[in-house]
Amino acid sequence: MIALLALGVVALVVVALLVRARSRFRRLPAYASLRQLQEALTQLRATGQRAEGESSRREQALDRAYSSMQAADHRARWNALPIDELTSKGIGKGTVQIFKDSGIHWIGAIPGHYFEFPGIGEHRAMLIEQRLDYLRRCVNDELRTEPKPKLEAKEDREVVCATVDLLMSCRTWTSDGQSLAAQASDLLSALHARTKHLSFWRYLWSASEKYEAALAEATDTVALDNDYLEAKIMGDMLAAELQQQRCPTDLSAIRSTYQERKAEILDLLMARYQRKKLFGGLAESIARRIEATGFRPQLKNVRLRTYQEFGGKFMVCQKRVLLGDEMGLGKTLQAIAFASHLKQSKGKLRGVIVVPASLTENWRREVMRFSHLRPHVLRSSGWRALLRRFIAEGDLVIVTYETTWRGFSEAVQSIHLDLFVADEAHYLKNPEAKRTQASMDIMNRAEHRLLMTGTPIENRLEEMVRLVEAVNVEVGQAVRARGADVDEQITASEFTELVSPAYLRRKTIDVLRELPERIEVEEWVELNGVDLQAYIAAVQARSYPGMRRAVTLGNERAPSAKLQRLDELLVEYKDAGRKVIVFSFFINVLEALQRRLRTQHWISGKVAGPARQQVIDAFSAEPGHGVLLAQITSAGVGLNIQAASVVILMEPQFKPSVEAQAIARSHRMGQTEVVMVHRLLAADTVDVRLWEILHAKKEKIEKFADESRLKAVSPEATKLEESEFAKIVIEEEYQRLKSQFKDGLAAVQPVIA
Repeated sequence: MIALLALGVVALVVVALLVRARSRFRRLPAYASLRQLQEALTQLRATGQRAEGESSRREQALDRAYSSMQAADHRARWNALPIDELTSKGIGKGTVQIFKDSGIHWIGAIPGHYFEFPGIGEHRAMLIEQRLDYLRRCVNDELRTEPKPKLEAKEDREVVCATVDLLMSCRTWTSDGQSLAAQASDLLSALHARTKHLSFWRYLWSASEKYEAALAEATDTVALDNDYLEAKIMGDMLAAELQQQRCPTDLSAIRSTYQERKAEILDLLMARYQRKKLFGGLAESIARRIEATGFRPQLKNVRLRTYQEFGGKFMVCQKRVLLGDEMGLGKTLQAIAFASHLKQSKGKLRGVIVVPASLTENWRREVMRFSHLRPHVLRSSGWRALLRRFIAEGDLVIVTYETTWRGFSEAVQSIHLDLFVADEAHYLKNPEAKRTQASMDIMNRAEHRLLMTGTPIENRLEEMVRLVEAVNVEVGQAVRARGADVDEQITASEFTELVSPAYLRRKTIDVLRELPERIEVEEWVELNGVDLQAYIAAVQARSYPGMRRAVTLGNERAPSAKLQRLDELLVEYKDAGRKVIVFSFFINVLEALQRRLRTQHWISGKVAGPARQQVIDAFSAEPGHGVLLAQITSAGVGLNIQAASVVILMEPQFKPSVEAQAIARSHRMGQTEVVMVHRLLAADTVDVRLWEILHAKKEKIEKFADESRLKAVSPEATKLEESEFAKIVIEEEYQRLKSQFKDGLAAVQPVIA
């Protein structure tokens, strides 16, 4: 009995010692950190599963609401079709009149039993049903191609509410939570494998100091604590998201929510129901492969749109790319995201970005604003010292096209480059130019290559082929194999298919549905007597630039017709408090406007790149109405001037891309007002011929750059150079004016200041 009692006491003592030892073991810093992390991960996974379930339910609710919206749209269109529409689909007027006599004037009101109507037999009833089926298919094809709710109908409001509900759920889990849980789980498994020999029993038979040292060596307590905090914070954020209230359901609140989150709502709807528009004409098989590509840039102060994320994946997947998105869709941001992804995946980055001089400051700001990358800006003087710093620190170096051939190309010959980016890549269309040769030399040493331009074609298709060939030789050769003259020997659909492995282009109207409307107005004026005298003098002098300037300025002694119309427009927009950009090709036109308007805001080729951004900042910060004068070849490229919602073009340009670039300075992401574009044009002058050729060129460019089928276009519009055009138009205008004034041009002797 005593022995049993003693044995029991010993057992109790041993158990007490074990419990105490176990308690001390659990309090070891590394072991406690391991347990904390494991508990946080378990909680994170459980909350993530709840988030996935809730997300799935909200996705189904959105699908139902979207289907209802489409069905309501179909009913509205069907009911709005007049009964006379049947006559254009093969139904006789007599049958249509039978319906009208019965009081039916809309197709949606036709009942299903046609035999109830006198004069409609079985054969005629079958014919009516066939034609109605055809009309139904036509209506389906004409349904809203963009998922843009209008809020007037209950079904549209339900789509907005369901979309907002989905946006409010599980974004953290889908974007970061799953990745964090997977990474932390992998770390935890690795730590358990490294510490399995350091068990509790090993702790009992080891000196505590030696054991703790061995455990600390096998683990990183600081890293474990950081992972625990990250997992805990993520779990708390997920739990909070699951508790968030749903979208309000009263009309005023829905309208307010829609305006506040319009970009997010339309981006989600586009990604879910109109994904093909994100693909830019790519084949479905290529698009699906690109969608499956991993893409995880580390950005700040921005969330990529779905089409921008697809663009980044396209760059990662294809490696050598020409990005031709329309102006204003964020090509710069996509390039920065691509660079950030490369650094995340490689651990380091050395990238060269070549830009026009006017864009260096803009690129530096964008890189610093949206990423954690270091931008090194190399200007034309003193760049070698900065290059050494870039070589030591890495990330991105920003150089101008001019700098590339002034020693920079040779200076980076021995450096391994991960990335080469050329912005406004149409600067490289001339293979004989020094900047083209130097840029190509740098690009050919880079692993990843990206050329960016919203205007891959300015005059001829050959220009775009050169860019594609530069970035991806194999694709360029495939195009060349179709014939020596690609402008004449290839259709648009064939060209699009051939270049698709290297070329991606999306249109603003397809992927940026929330952008405000752009209204373009042609302001035609007639020359007054003084203007006509100045214009005739320029024609007699055979001066093409003089003709264009005279149309705008007259003789500068009295306001020309264009200047008078400009004054009227500026008065109107001053009363409205709207900011205006006035573009002209000519410096002396801008100087005359500056004297006339007394504005301090102006940009020309004489203004250095950083100073241009300062002018824009001052113009944007000025309250209310303001006028910015800008040379179209200097300020019409790459700059962001969303503060202005009115664009005035003082004269038509020879290239449609020049005008499009200028307009896109204002009509781009971030613009919140309707953008007004006024083109000042003078009747019976060189403006008319420029306008005609501008339209002909624009037609051809859009057909090739945007996938449309090729149709016949004027050879003059696609191959004529501006110098040749100048000779032709001077002679045409001389002969026209000579015939107009029967007594000869001398009868209208000009007086030129």
